[in-house]
Amino acid sequence: MGVPRGGESSVRDRLTGLYVITDALPRGQWSAGTGEQECWEEWASCTVAKVRKALAGGAALVQMRLKDVCAARQLELGGALRAACGERDALFLVNDRCDLAAALDADGVHLGLDDLPIRAARQLLGKGKVIGATIRHRDQAQAAEAAGADYVCLGPLFRAIAKAVDHPPVGLAELVATRAATTLPLFVIGGIGLDSVAQIAASGADGIAVISAVMRASDPELAARDLSAAFEITVSSTEAEREGRWRGTTTKRINGAIR
Repeated sequence: MGVPRGGESSVRDRLTGLYVITDALPRGQWSAGTGEQECWEEWASCTVAKVRKALAGGAALVQMRLKDVCAARQLELGGALRAACGERDALFLVNDRCDLAAALDADGVHLGLDDLPIRAARQLLGKGKVIGATIRHRDQAQAAEAAGADYVCLGPLFRAIAKAVDHPPVGLAELVATRAATTLPLFVIGGIGLDSVAQIAASGADGIAVISAVMRASDPELAARDLSAAFEITVSSTEAEREGRWRGTTTKRINGAIR
């Protein structure tokens, strides 16, 4: 699939909005025994269906995040998710695994702090793929930018629901500071719900990354649509406010010069 590249700006224009990450497999469900393959197939089918609904609701990016699942199954699920994203012109990324991202011809890979270094991933995947990086604070954002990342994802912003994390929430103040520290597209993750989207967008985030808010919603399409709309409305109003302030300042300067 690959990201259509008409220059760096065209890539960054697509790194915004709602970023949906697949949920983890329920613990203890995949022990060997009768029905294990059937359980996997049912779960995988349900995951694809939820992602399709999320895409219909406006998700712009999808990440396949599967821990402790064999490569063959990840390839199987990844192929279905990649196809679903292609139908909606959404970006499809793989968590951690550059080899799987390459095998699936995914749009890119998302790297955690303990994963392959960004420069090494770039050597493997080439310039035509997106590389995202997890960060906890502004210094890591600057380091990721220097290493050649295409975007960063800050978190956990609030207390996470779907992921077990050992890190305390970084909070909105760190989001504002990180926004000032990097020019990269900036996503946030961790405990994000509809009630916090406006604050996040107004604080400078380019997008919101979620798991449970969509993948565990009773209606993933509606959840995705509400989150996307809330984010876009706030971004638009914030940009309009900034434009208004700029025009007002410019007008004052021009009037002052005329006088």
